[in-house]
Amino acid sequence: MWKKTDGTAVRFVVTDKPAVVGRGEDADVHIEEEGVSRRHFVITPRADSFFVEDLNSTNGTWVNDQRLLEPHELKVFDRIRAGLVLFVFDKEFAPPGPPKKPDTPK
Repeated sequence: MWKKTDGTAVRFVVTDKPAVVGRGEDADVHIEEEGVSRRHFVITPRADSFFVEDLNSTNGTWVNDQRLLEPHELKVFDRIRAGLVLFVFDKEFAPPGPPKKPDTPK
């Protein structure tokens, strides 16, 4: 979820594929806000976690007020900042894992 400068909250869902966030038309999550690069950061699912990584943005990506220098495993309620935009990570579901094997009778 992120909040627009007018205070409106916007939710987006990250699936089992990486999601690029940025100002560019080709971004999976398009943010038309000052200070956001065309391809600012990416959220990538790995196993049962999600990681955020800066994509060499001009203003950097910040997680919980710390500049992101390497991929960071996201925790519930982590705050991700890109320019003046603040995102809050809320993991309501995990990406699908490998299929479970059916029970076999003994």
